[in-house]
Amino acid sequence: MEKEKGLVGLVLISWYFRIGGAVMILLGVLAPLLLLSMAEYMGSPGQLGWILFIGGGLLLILLGLLYFFVGRGLDKYKSWARITGIVLIVLQVILSIFLMIFLKDFSGNLFRKDIRDSFKE
Repeated sequence: MEKEKGLVGLVLISWYFRIGGAVMILLGVLAPLLLLSMAEYMGSPGQLGWILFIGGGLLLILLGLLYFFVGRGLDKYKSWARITGIVLIVLQVILSIFLMIFLKDFSGNLFRKDIRDSFKE
């Protein structure tokens, strides 16, 4: 019975990686299209804007492929997939903590009384 519970957890983690990879690939493909739609309202992004959005899109596509293949590897009980999955999850936790610490001023502004009151109108 314990082995089945472990397998269910592994299947869930595998699907987490697969779905996360598919979302990253989708966002990577949509990044240049987002820049095009923003350019209509904000003007031309310039060469640096194109490089950042296309580079970010390619990075998301590559990470999405990595996530997807880690999910497939976990389904096949590959040890490289287990190690890579652990590393990716640890990096996600570190990035999340970093963003919470350094972006707290941005998110903290949403809880100021004058900003909350402006949403009530």
